Amino acid sequence: MFFHIVNMCLFLTVLGLLFFVAKRLAGQLAAIVAAGFLALHYAIDIPIRWASGSQDLLALVGALITLQMISMGRKWLAVPTFFLSLLCKETVVFTPLVAILIEHSQCKSWKEAVHRAWPLFLVIAPWAVSG
Repeated sequence: MFFHIVNMCLFLTVLGLLFFVAKRLAGQLAAIVAAGFLALHYAIDIPIRWASGSQDLLALVGALITLQMISMGRKWLAVPTFFLSLLCKETVVFTPLVAILIEHSQCKSWKEAVHRAWPLFLVIAPWAVSG
């Protein structure tokens, strides 16, 4: 029962973070649609109902915080959150590429987008070597 409550709180956090990231990128209507789609999707019951689903939700929270920090221009604050999310689940390894795409949509320059997201690759290098 305790893990169900924790996982539900993590999922609500995911919905809020998704809303803010989507709102920054595409506006309020797109953010409402994105968060609503995820909230009603049938596959979300697995991470909420299983105690082991917390690692998926923690990784997702970390990845979304990382994207939010990068889009706010706080690239060095995004590094520890990305590191922690990568420790939770390795599927978030592509978060730096998503960050580059987000930054490219805001600054219209690939060079500037890579420059804003490059610290995230510092986390991937030691993780790749150790894995």
